[in-house]
Amino acid sequence: MTETDRRYKMIRHPVTKGQVHCMLRGELDIETCFYCPNLVAIDLDSPRPSMTCHVPLVTSEDERMAYERLSVLELAKSLGNVSQACRVKGVSRRQYYQYKSKFETAGLDGLRGPGRRTANMGPVTGDAVQKILDLSLAHPGWGHTRIKDTLVRQGTAVSLPTVQKVLTEHRLQSREARISEVERRADNGEMSLNREQTALVEMSNPCYRERKQVGEYPGQRLVQFGFFAGDFSRCGQVHVEAVIDTYSNYSFAMLCNRRMPLNAVMLLHYQVLPFFKERGWRVTRVITNTSKVYLGNERHPYPRYLQLETMEHLSEKHLNGYAQHFQQVLRSEFLRPVLKETPCNDLTAFQERFEQWLREYNSNRLNHGFPFVGKTPAQVLEDAAHNRISPLTSTN
Repeated sequence: MTETDRRYKMIRHPVTKGQVHCMLRGELDIETCFYCPNLVAIDLDSPRPSMTCHVPLVTSEDERMAYERLSVLELAKSLGNVSQACRVKGVSRRQYYQYKSKFETAGLDGLRGPGRRTANMGPVTGDAVQKILDLSLAHPGWGHTRIKDTLVRQGTAVSLPTVQKVLTEHRLQSREARISEVERRADNGEMSLNREQTALVEMSNPCYRERKQVGEYPGQRLVQFGFFAGDFSRCGQVHVEAVIDTYSNYSFAMLCNRRMPLNAVMLLHYQVLPFFKERGWRVTRVITNTSKVYLGNERHPYPRYLQLETMEHLSEKHLNGYAQHFQQVLRSEFLRPVLKETPCNDLTAFQERFEQWLREYNSNRLNHGFPFVGKTPAQVLEDAAHNRISPLTSTN
């Protein structure tokens, strides 16, 4: 017996319901086997139909896959039609020409390999894990594939599933999770942010962009703004007038059909200032945009009211980060889901439901980013009152 004969053996495959189980290619229709070069004999008329093949001995999974890919090339050669062979084998024309190129270059060895499956890179060392974590936080916007490719170029052999597993175990599997972790470490002084990290954090959490404007105690610096909420069939045009405390992210807001200076003054006079005065905090600065609602001559009601209350007025041309964040949350968590379910009949009912949502926002919704990660605005105010951060007479 020659060495070539030792690598092959005769196998009789029983035919069941028009199919046979091939050692190399799995379950196949018997019509597919007619084109196989390993086919020796066919017996379909006997009580126990079968097909006999001269099958090469397969010693590994890579070798089995190589013969499976080779069968695609052989079938295309037998049929003289690449498209038909690809349909029979369930592969694309692109895969066929990839197999053909590899076979012409390296023979059967070129068809070995895991294909789309990732080779087992072995156990991951602690050094590799640390490199994955460091790179994912240095570039939180990168995906798993880019992290893997960069580490491989740097000489650290890791696979894509390894990167995914490590990041999942450390709760850094998503882009948002990595950005939040970078923000948390920066707030705790564990790392300093570069330009790329800062841009991603500010994009994810607009409040972080205003970190230099945070008050030293609750109520010291407020942000006031207004925006168009939408045109509702039963309520007409609805605008939102809001005030946010930069220290705690505690929010005040009211709904109105028109944006007017009087509405802005009423929100400050009847809700915001009494709230902070009762708790012993003095409001010293209000930040707004350059809208005509807040700016005007000496007879304009809004600047005059701030002068009477001895509060400094600072106007900005760009949209404040606190205002941007509040708008995003309001639209995604209240306006879109709630109003689609049960529309309000009038502005009064709309205001009642809005106030209920706002209480939930201040009391139960955690701050997921700067400032005070993991606390609700009400908890931040409670901690400040307990620690007596500022007396009533505090100034800038």
